[in-house]
Amino acid sequence: MTASESAGPQPKPKPEGSHDDDSLAELGYRPELKRTLGDFINQPQIFSVVTSIAIIMIYFAYLMVTLPMLVRRLRGQWRPAEGRFTLGRLGLPVNVLAVLWGTAMTVNLAWPRAQVYNATGPQHWYLRWGAVLFVGLVALGGFTYYWFVQRPRTGVLAEHAAATP
Repeated sequence: MTASESAGPQPKPKPEGSHDDDSLAELGYRPELKRTLGDFINQPQIFSVVTSIAIIMIYFAYLMVTLPMLVRRLRGQWRPAEGRFTLGRLGLPVNVLAVLWGTAMTVNLAWPRAQVYNATGPQHWYLRWGAVLFVGLVALGGFTYYWFVQRPRTGVLAEHAAATP
């Protein structure tokens, strides 16, 4: 029996360019500091709700552009800038499709179903309804702020007003 056989299994040599924990620690790397949002929350369900709300708010922002544009098109007030790109006669149907798509995706993502927001137990109502609650609270807070604080301050500044003939 040779000396290497009696010493037990030998560690495999590290490939070129790889580091072990000791060499990374010399560089200041501390694996206990490597955390994600999911580690801090420790609830994958909450992480799913938060990310879904973020996506819902993106689609809602999309709607906040395409819906007023559609209203102006239907009222005949939409005039693209001279010399700019326009879809011509296809502008209205594309705008209608954009509003329908944005609405459908917002409702689909916000729909409170367990498969999306609470796939694993325990079943919590506030996780399932988290998107609806968040969007509703943000809308209510924004409306309240506008109604009681900002509404008296709205209007057109004199220097921005159109000159009257």
